[in-house]
Amino acid sequence: MGTQDRIKGENLRTLLETLRSSPAVSRADLSRSTGLRPSTVTNLVRELSRQGWVLERGRGTPGAGGGKPSRLLSLDPGRGRYISFFWTSRELTGVLVDCTGRVVSSARRGCAPEVPGSSGAQSPSGEEFSSLLAGLARELQKGSPGGSSSGAGESRAVPILGAALAVASVVTPEGNVRASADFPHDLENLPRLLRQALADSLARGDLARETVQLLPVVVENDANCIAFNAWRKTRLQEEVLLALVFTEDPPSVGAGMVMGGRVWRGARGSAGELLPPSPGHTPEELDMAAATAVRFSDPSRVVISVPDSASPEGLRGELRETRRALDDSGITVETVLHRQAALLGAAHLVYEDSLDTILAGEGMK
Repeated sequence: MGTQDRIKGENLRTLLETLRSSPAVSRADLSRSTGLRPSTVTNLVRELSRQGWVLERGRGTPGAGGGKPSRLLSLDPGRGRYISFFWTSRELTGVLVDCTGRVVSSARRGCAPEVPGSSGAQSPSGEEFSSLLAGLARELQKGSPGGSSSGAGESRAVPILGAALAVASVVTPEGNVRASADFPHDLENLPRLLRQALADSLARGDLARETVQLLPVVVENDANCIAFNAWRKTRLQEEVLLALVFTEDPPSVGAGMVMGGRVWRGARGSAGELLPPSPGHTPEELDMAAATAVRFSDPSRVVISVPDSASPEGLRGELRETRRALDDSGITVETVLHRQAALLGAAHLVYEDSLDTILAGEGMK
């Protein structure tokens, strides 16, 4: 790629990200917020509109000097969707997210102690797990407006642009998932299984299996997904964001981190393994492990993930040493619910990967 193409790609990415975070924005606002020249914004918006990525959402209010109101723009939510899964020891959850980041459908299936159709072992085989993913993907699409269906007279199906899997255990850089204290599943090459599931669920009619195999896929541990979901709110390259992820049955705490806009995984994918799940862990032990992570990583922002069934206020009240470490550094803190943050973070990660394909021209057709 030449210098001009690279610059254009970076500008398109900046524009798409700004549009994604703004429900309706004018060309002038885009120029001000991105620092791009008005003529550059106009040309890039024209290209994105031609490819079906940008919609006009009406007109804004006239400026102080009067004149014609500006046209407001936004991403077209019907241009594409992403499938995001979250795998825990007990269940597999999925959401379908449009290109603006909005959840359009959700579904859930149990996967403990055994996967339907399996031989009864706690951990599914690769084929069994891929089949479980494919079934959930089909359920997500059937339950969404504009999803794939053979029904007559239905509007054009919204294309799938990628898929992601967040896992509540260690994920190696190669995409293998490792069993842990509360996660009995151990599988190799999760990206391949995810692609296979996409092919089985989406290769219908006009979408060839070969096309599905080219879609981007992401497999990441849940703590890193939660950290990335929080980082996307600011997208500050200089920000060091730490996610502290607590579970309660059995108790544990892990960490995810984003630095320079990228997830920090460590050499073997086990960075952030603070205190593995164990029924014997006390609140004081969890607190000390979390406080040590705060002091060691020296983050600029922290997000605390709590179980969906827990009280955020109750947990934060028990983290005395962690709160002391945060207060000493003046660190901004946010509390989120585990499942939703993991699912959305995984969807954001695959969206980022899909932009590489989109900006290379493969997805802008």
